[in-house]
Amino acid sequence: MQAPGNQSPCACHSESPQKRVRQLQASKQLPDDLPLLLIDGLLIEQVFVNLLENAARYTPPGTQVAVQAAIDGRFVRITPSADGGRGSGLGLAICRAIAKVHGGNIAASNRPGGGAEFILRLLVRKDAPQVSLATLIF
Repeated sequence: MQAPGNQSPCACHSESPQKRVRQLQASKQLPDDLPLLLIDGLLIEQVFVNLLENAARYTPPGTQVAVQAAIDGRFVRITPSADGGRGSGLGLAICRAIAKVHGGNIAASNRPGGGAEFILRLLVRKDAPQVSLATLIF
C-alpha cells in the first residue's frame, strides 16, 4: 500500500492520529507582544490539527516540529515546520480556505535540510488590543 504522493506509509500509520501527534517533539517561539486576533477558534484549531496530523502521519516518531509566530506588518505570521515527510495536499487546501476566510493566507515550502514549512498569515485588526503573554497563565 502506498501513501498519497507515492510515499511509503510511516510505520506508525496503524496508530491513532492523536497518538502520532503526541509522539512529535514540539517546540514553540512566541513573542510576548503578539496582538489578539479576531478568528474563529474552531477553524484555526482545525488548521493546526491538519498541519500537525500531516507531520505525524508522514514523518517518523520523534520528529522535531517547531511553531514560531511573529508580527509581519498587518499580519501575524505563524510558521509550523517539521523535519522530513510530506503529505497529500488535501489538508493544505482546507487550511488555505480557512486562512482566506480570515483575510489571510497560507503557503508551503520545502526546508533546505528536508521537511516542510508552512507560513500562515492572519490579519491583525488596527484596533486589536495588545496582551503580554507573560501575564497569561498556560
